[in-house]
Amino acid sequence: MRTKFSILAVAALALLVSCNKHESSLTGSYGQRVVSGQVVMASDMTNSSPAGVAVSVIGTGMSATLSADGRFTFVGVPDKAELSFQRADGINARMPVTSNSMNIELNSHGGSSKHRGASAQDPQKSTQIEGVIDSVAADSITVIDSHKNSVQVAIDSSTLIRGEDKTLALTDLKKGDRVHVKAVMKNNVLTALQVNVQEPENEDEHNNQQQEIKGTVAAVNGTTLTVTPAGGGSNVDITLTPTTMIRKGNQTITAADLKKGDVVEVKASMVNNTLTASQVNVENEDNDQKQQQEINGTVAGVAGNTLTITPAGGGTNVDVMLTPTTVIRKGNQMITAADLKKGDVVEVKASMVNNVLTATQVNVENENENEPAEMEVEGTVSAINGNALTVGTRSGDVTVNTDANTVIRKDGNTLSLSDIKMGDRIDAQGTSTDAHTLNATRIEVKDSSHND
Repeated sequence: MRTKFSILAVAALALLVSCNKHESSLTGSYGQRVVSGQVVMASDMTNSSPAGVAVSVIGTGMSATLSADGRFTFVGVPDKAELSFQRADGINARMPVTSNSMNIELNSHGGSSKHRGASAQDPQKSTQIEGVIDSVAADSITVIDSHKNSVQVAIDSSTLIRGEDKTLALTDLKKGDRVHVKAVMKNNVLTALQVNVQEPENEDEHNNQQQEIKGTVAAVNGTTLTVTPAGGGSNVDITLTPTTMIRKGNQTITAADLKKGDVVEVKASMVNNTLTASQVNVENEDNDQKQQQEINGTVAGVAGNTLTITPAGGGTNVDVMLTPTTVIRKGNQMITAADLKKGDVVEVKASMVNNVLTATQVNVENENENEPAEMEVEGTVSAINGNALTVGTRSGDVTVNTDANTVIRKDGNTLSLSDIKMGDRIDAQGTSTDAHTLNATRIEVKDSSHND
């Protein structure tokens, strides 16, 4: 990964969430990917800070508002997902998720991803929403989509509403209607271009669209099973029926045998707009030990042997038990629970032991434990001190260190360090020590600035 200082910031490899607001998080409800990245502003942008840019995973309800460092992380991102970037000053761009770690530049033409050079797509590309109407207002509808997210869509005079092969009015829509909505962003408001009211689904076909929910039983109330998803996020209510098969190990049990804290794997589908379980598997302790889960997030607190984590994708805090056998590491060093502090970014591996989420390993993330980031600097040489060049860039001065292995070339010819003069424009590539230091492996000398 290379980063041009004239237009890009250094890639941040540490997993860090710096969001002012998490609008929605259903960790694990969409996919298995953890996508993190950093947004920087191009040199042609009047506002050079990414603060206030709203980034979202299109079609999932997961979104965050960036702070000045431009970092974000989403947990549970589906394959082939797209990111949207918007801000009130006119930023409106989309691009596909091409990597689990992305470095994105927003410019006056949209945006680009340094990871693969993907260009931002048309900001007016439509969003497709499939779900059931929850409410109808004078100028909008609220739809509960297939992921149980509540999505509000504005309706204006240009919105076409169709059903039963005829054009309908907004007043014809009612709660419970299943709709397919095609919408775009207009003045930062998701606005419907077209609303198609669908025929009631064949129940057998709907039952085939089965989903799997893994988590912990939060409550059992009559025929309603409430599950807290394993990766965090909002609780999910699931209806149990007389045909729901409930098993623990090799034994068939009843709903009355389920209890708060049980670790379950539920297979369910939508029946008459209700998430209904066809099978509930209660995991026994042996299986729990093997089915280890990973939690990425920020330490919210440490009280005795309880580590409380705020998941990276947002949602309810997760309590994890620390034991004498829990391995806690920071970089290459072993540390203790007493060394953990609020705000640490951690990756925790844990499993259920006696219905308690128990950590087997805690890794404290920091930038120093990552491999040096590749870096590229373009600018003008302002000073030469031994083997070090001071290069002026639009982002400030950068020290470029050279050694005997640094290759220096100009117009295809190999040069020595002594051939570089103050005022020369260079393009240096190598690895970063910090945001303003580059250990160069290659330097390309361009025309001197005083010859321009």
